[in-house]
Amino acid sequence: MIKETKAYLIDLDGTLFRGHTPLEGAIEWITYLKQNHIPFLYWTNNSTRTPQALSNHLQSMGFMATPDDVYTSSLAMRDHLVQRYGTDGKKQVVYVIGEEGINDALQVNFTISAQEMNSKEEKTSLVVVGLDRSVTYKKVQRAVQAILNGATFYATNPDRLLWTDEGLAPGAGSIVAWVAYAVDRAPIMLGKPEPSFVHQACQRLGVKASDTIVVGDNPRTDIRAGKAAGAYTVLLRSTLSQDLGDDIPDKTVDSLFELFA
Repeated sequence: MIKETKAYLIDLDGTLFRGHTPLEGAIEWITYLKQNHIPFLYWTNNSTRTPQALSNHLQSMGFMATPDDVYTSSLAMRDHLVQRYGTDGKKQVVYVIGEEGINDALQVNFTISAQEMNSKEEKTSLVVVGLDRSVTYKKVQRAVQAILNGATFYATNPDRLLWTDEGLAPGAGSIVAWVAYAVDRAPIMLGKPEPSFVHQACQRLGVKASDTIVVGDNPRTDIRAGKAAGAYTVLLRSTLSQDLGDDIPDKTVDSLFELFA
């Protein structure tokens, strides 16, 4: 192994697979971690899928996975808002631009606002923006109006791009930027590259960030978050890692097979 560690936080898209295709060494490495009882989380900015859906997707490709192995930016958003507003936050009306993952995570503790403005509806107090592949001008307009009327602006992550079967596509950050430009303010960000996302995941595993290795392919999100939190960082070389800037990892690998060494 690359260093003595108590746990791993492992990025998904671009690190373990692209689209529906596992990357070299990914299945073997995850199987090794499972069989040797080394704690880890599938740690992802993906806010569109529930932990169950993500674990099903991983299993379909041959990975060992359960919903409890998954920690998403949607779960981080829920955990943050519950800490901020309490477990019974139904008085908080949340307008969401996003898909099943973020809506499912928030609906237990908060009131999800209708997509269309309802004159009888309580005033929206929070706006949460994530990836929404069915985003419309109307949805963005609704979010902008709520923020300008006093709602607090949150975002799941700033990812500009994401991997798909067809190649790179716009990520949640593209939608977040649309809203942010309109309201002329930055959101409170919960996913990578925020170090809080590392600490929240480590808390779930019961370890310190300093005892954890972050593995990912994106220096601006995975590596930046890990370094800011005090974790050891490993970068898997990819299209996204060509320009490191100031986000220098502790180790760089060309294949996950190198993590066995």
